[in-house]
Amino acid sequence: MSTNPAKMPGIRVITVRDVEATGDPTAVDRYVIDSSDSGGLIAVVEHALAPRVLAAPIHKHSREDEYSLVLDGRLGVVQDGDEVVAEPGQLVFKPRGHWHTF
Repeated sequence: MSTNPAKMPGIRVITVRDVEATGDPTAVDRYVIDSSDSGGLIAVVEHALAPRVLAAPIHKHSREDEYSLVLDGRLGVVQDGDEVVAEPGQLVFKPRGHWHTF
């Protein structure tokens, strides 16, 4: 942890609805915390998806793990050919180096 007060983040409260949305009406993304805000340590993205919409083509990450926390509805996830469906309150872990989509 940094000991330089000028570089230490203060307490921030972010209202997700105040964050700019991108995408189309069936797949809205809000970058609540961009990786550049944390020196590349973490990014937090809200994906608001219509039913049966593919959020992203199958892909893999080389530097970061990905987690999806389901707040509402159900989320289908395919990873390395295996499929799961997550319900509200469940967290799906997608480790780096694995092909996945949701």
